[in-house]
Amino acid sequence: MTLHRQRNLLWIASTALVGIGLLVIVAARLVPYDLRRQREARRSPIAATSPASDHQPTLDDFAAVWNKPLRGSPQERSPDTSTPDAAAQLAAAGQSPPSAFRLAGTVVERGHCFALLITPEGQVQVKATGDECAGAKVEEITERAVKLKIDGRIVTLELPQPG
Repeated sequence: MTLHRQRNLLWIASTALVGIGLLVIVAARLVPYDLRRQREARRSPIAATSPASDHQPTLDDFAAVWNKPLRGSPQERSPDTSTPDAAAQLAAAGQSPPSAFRLAGTVVERGHCFALLITPEGQVQVKATGDECAGAKVEEITERAVKLKIDGRIVTLELPQPG
């Protein structure tokens, strides 16, 4: 191969590379590519599903779902006694609020603990230590048990043993 032919090949190769580089620059300008949004989406699955909203839901946002009775038709459901006003209305009507709670589960993490309580009416409520639930106050939450104060006495609800 002669020197003249080598120089021609080098010029053709360098011209092709410059042309490809220009095409890449033009394409980058025409096609917007937001790397920051993609990085955030990879870090957080919540950001990937709703990038327009940074609002984190609270427990109160889910209260309408948790307060729905689990069984029975609307006529069979007993009245709500989760608030002191509702319990007072039942007492005025000559009925006493039921006191048979069940423990559906607990969430125990550093800094916060929650108990999933099934009220006597069949509603599932998520409560933290110190919260009121249908006339009972949550005193203590552990991994397998919850202590409730009902009418001045402490009642311990335990999760069933697995297996």
